Amino acid sequence: MMYFNRGYDGFSRFSGCFGSGYFGPWGMFIGLGIIVLIIALVVWVVLKKKKENDPILLSLKEKFVRGEITEEEYLSKKRTLNLK
Repeated sequence: MMYFNRGYDGFSRFSGCFGSGYFGPWGMFIGLGIIVLIIALVVWVVLKKKKENDPILLSLKEKFVRGEITEEEYLSKKRTLNLK
């Protein structure tokens, strides 16, 4: 019974049920926003890494390095491939 006199609500001292703690109802939105940002960052990193390992872009880069195509052709084709 002494816990009830100190304000113990059964969950924790600083938060109530369903996000009505320190940040109030906005705490839930802040938490969801952080989760969405983390997921978006992971997806962005995975897509960027996948684009870097694209075999078509790698072969285009090799042709440019060997001198088979000019810099203008390389940049034009790379821009075209990145749009798709």
